Amino acid sequence: MAYQQARRDMGPPRQRSQGVSDPMEARAMMERVLSSRGEYVGIKGMKEAADAVEDTSDYVKGEIARKKAIYNKDMSDLIREEHSAYYQKALDSALAYDELALGGERDLEKLAASTFRGTSISRSQTLQQSYLRAVIPLREKLAKVEANEAEQRRRAQAIFPMTVTDFLAVRDKIHQYHICQFLMLEDTTPDKGELKSKRDLIMTKYQWAWRQVTPLCEEYAKNEDFEEEVREIAKTLRPTVDL
Repeated sequence: MAYQQARRDMGPPRQRSQGVSDPMEARAMMERVLSSRGEYVGIKGMKEAADAVEDTSDYVKGEIARKKAIYNKDMSDLIREEHSAYYQKALDSALAYDELALGGERDLEKLAASTFRGTSISRSQTLQQSYLRAVIPLREKLAKVEANEAEQRRRAQAIFPMTVTDFLAVRDKIHQYHICQFLMLEDTTPDKGELKSKRDLIMTKYQWAWRQVTPLCEEYAKNEDFEEEVREIAKTLRPTVDL
């Protein structure tokens, strides 16, 4: 899955850059492109870098986006440099022919372009492999981090605060908003049977038990200051919660 996603991130196949027939030239060209950003590490280094990033999905996504941006720039730089170098070589070769026999400058350019297209030793594969080796470990890490975050959210949401202090200390604002909604059913559902039915549904969803929710529900019902605070918190959090 990580490989397929990384390939999709690379976008549709690009037109192949035309490679360098001289190995020394090819090496020099790749070094210019890869050293332009000051980093080009091997597989081991890439794996260690992926393992060292912070264990949050947002951070890992940012790293993936950064690698993709670097890859796109490197590909553009490589194609631009190879095109310039090889088109000029092809044009120089064409100029060795009799210009009149070829029919003038326009035909010279056509011949140069044809020669350029016919040279298909690609260096772009090196960049593609470099990108995939950098991103696949990050994709694998992202899947693990997201699974871990989902499990942490599930566990956190299963905890219902039993005191006002505990409620105010809830750090997950989405979880706190759901608790507010649960408490405010007291205001919108006067019928006790219907109120219990609605709360039962929410409790089942978040795996809450009556022994957990009863103390705070009772506090909400009798404490007007707490009731007002819950409403204000819900009003503040509502725009930030993806409903």
